[in-house]
Order: sequence, then structure tokens, then C-alpha cells
Amino acid sequence: MDRILVTGANGFIGGAVARLLAEYGYEVFGLDRQKPAGLAADASWIDLDLTAEQARTQLDSLPRFDAVVHCAAVIPNSFTGPAAEQARQANASIDEQIIEFCRDRGLRLIYCSSSSVYGEISGEWVDESHRLDAERSPYAAGKIQAEERICGNLSSFAVLRICAPYGPAQKGRTVMRIFIENAIEGVPLSYHGSGLREQDFTHVKDVGSAIVQAVQRVSVNGIFNIAGGAPISMKDLAHLVARTVGNPRAKVCASGRPDSQEDYRARFSIRRAEEVLGWKPTIKLEQGIREWAAQLAGSER
Repeated sequence: MDRILVTGANGFIGGAVARLLAEYGYEVFGLDRQKPAGLAADASWIDLDLTAEQARTQLDSLPRFDAVVHCAAVIPNSFTGPAAEQARQANASIDEQIIEFCRDRGLRLIYCSSSSVYGEISGEWVDESHRLDAERSPYAAGKIQAEERICGNLSSFAVLRICAPYGPAQKGRTVMRIFIENAIEGVPLSYHGSGLREQDFTHVKDVGSAIVQAVQRVSVNGIFNIAGGAPISMKDLAHLVARTVGNPRAKVCASGRPDSQEDYRARFSIRRAEEVLGWKPTIKLEQGIREWAAQLAGSER
């Protein structure tokens, strides 16, 4: 394989993947409505809106590719309510365009799904055979629907259920970013409830390496959990960030507010990805926090 189309190449994961594939020597075509920031000098930008009515016609006019890495998605501000349902409908249209494009051209598809498809996890370790929960949110329901279409229509694919990606280029107000910013500024890092809710953060570079492995292993089809492999509670995360940033004015405390996900435990088995894809995460959480803190502190100067 040598020519790869990356959808959503201006996004957080898509941008990282496009750059990494270029470093591996692939000819990369980054598809997005805006020119991707940091796109490799020898990569090509395809200006295409996958939600537009003429999207399929435009896709059909594109040159030959060996694989598609599908990162494009509409991320709702809220995972419930009308906005979430509108995002699900938009994503359904986007996913359908790409899946049919890959089917008709016989292309390998690497699809960025989400660990949210499992719903509320409360203690057990979850592998890819675990039941899915389409009722949790329209976003998760859309991912499940896309996974089913991929498995039923394509002969070459890898579905990656990615858990809590993070990294310096992330723009959203995630708990990780808020904790790091607070630690830099010397204001309290406050967790809700008991602070026992867990998350398993995955550095975007590790997500990128998983995608590269899925691109390279053309004979491997299936669904894979992609996670950092080290679940951490919100209370412990706050303490880790405070220690790593090293600002003595940054204190960890309870917010006094309840946590609606108090019982959530992000424990996803990545054994199949290790054994079948030959992938495992390499960036420890402390290292990722240190890099992000350095970037944020530098941007404030």
C-alpha cells in the first residue's frame, strides 16, 4: 500500500494520522473542508465536504487509493438532545458515503470508532465481544450502525474503538486539559463526587501508530479496542497532573458536586490489538501530561 486517503485530516486524530503516515513514506491525501494545519509538505489536500449532496460524485472523481482512514465525524457539544441527534444523522450520511466508496472501489477501510459503544462500564474488563449499548447516546448509536455496515459490506477493514484520545493539539475542554491548565495557573484541580470515576487516556500518537499498523496489516480484518492500558480515577489524575506540572500552588480537592458517572470504570482489554495488530501503547500518561503542560505553558508566554 502506498496511497492513503485520510478523512477529517484537519481534525485532532486525522491530522496526527496524516502526518504519521507521511513519515512512514505513504503518499497521503488529506480530505477536509479546511486545509489541514501541519499537513506534510508532500501531502495533498482534498477540499471536500462529506455532508454535501454532491459528496459521492466528488469522491468518485478522486484518484486511485490503496486504503482510506476514516476519521471525519461531527462531534456534538452534548451527547443528548436535538443537537446530538442532528450530529448522528450527519455522521450516518458521512459514514455511508465512505463505506460505499470503499466497497465500490475495493478499498481497505480503517474506521475510527469509539469505546462509547459499550455504554456504562462499571468494573469488568471489556473485550471486543462485550455487548454494545446503542441507548447510551445518539453518537454511540451512530458508531454501532457504522460498524455493522462495515462488517457486513467490506472485505478488508479494521474498526478501532478508541478510548479517550488526548494530546497537545486537542482543542476541546476535556478534563485532562482543564486539570493541566489549572495546575499551570495554580488554581484548584477539583474532581466531582468521590473522584473514583475512571478513564483510560490514549495519547494521539499511540492512536496514530495503531492506525498505521491497521493500514499495514492488509490481511487482518476485525474490531479492536485502542486504549492507553492504564485506567486512572479522576482523583488520581488530578494528583498526577499536579505532581507532574509541579506548581506548589495547585491543590487537589473535591468540588462538592455529584458525578453523574460516578460508577464508570474504563477498563478495556487491548490484548487483541497487541496479538493481532502487533500494537500496544508506548506513551505513559505522565509523559503525555508533561508534554502537553510544556506546550500550554509555552503558549501563554
